[in-house]
Amino acid sequence: MSEEEYYKKHISLLLRNLSKCCLENSEDYHRYDDKDLENATLIFSHVLMDVIFSENKHLNEEKINDLAIEVGSHVRELIRWSTGKDMHEIVKIK
Repeated sequence: MSEEEYYKKHISLLLRNLSKCCLENSEDYHRYDDKDLENATLIFSHVLMDVIFSENKHLNEEKINDLAIEVGSHVRELIRWSTGKDMHEIVKIK
């Protein structure tokens, strides 16, 4: 098994377990902090970008990069619109 396959297998397993945990505790109100939002956004963006790149192989690299940047901007705007938080500012605070 290559290193890439090893990490994909383990990341997928972790995502399934995390998803299961979230679903099993969906009724509980959690007080997630900015670091939790940052981590969740990073994980979501990582998976989303992987799918964007793998599903758009028919596009040239420049168009895929432009698409990825635009999608990232939309995710940032969605978070800002729905929470008032700017992920660029949250990440900068580290």
